[in-house]
Amino acid sequence: MSFNNENSENLELCNFLRKLTSSIENNELKSEQLQIVGEFIMKYKFNESAIKEIEQSLNNLETNLKCEEDYTYEHDYYSDEDEEQNKEDNDVLKFLILGWYIYKHLIDK
Repeated sequence: MSFNNENSENLELCNFLRKLTSSIENNELKSEQLQIVGEFIMKYKFNESAIKEIEQSLNNLETNLKCEEDYTYEHDYYSDEDEEQNKEDNDVLKFLILGWYIYKHLIDK
């Protein structure tokens, strides 16, 4: 997509949203249309919140994994089985988060 085409699409979207805002403020929308707008806003806010939570979870997971790699377990407190289970749990968590992220951001588009 070229810059001019993207800019044109952004302007078109801005104009549409301005007209929509004006229609809402002037009570010109039917209840069905207003419901659709409300559903869109709720979906947008939910996705925005979910993206932030996933990014934060991924950052926390990366930090925890780095700390875990740097930390040497004392065999008096942790067994090799506990360490292996913890690594497996982290791998499952990373897999689930990555799968959800790919589904929401790549497949939906």
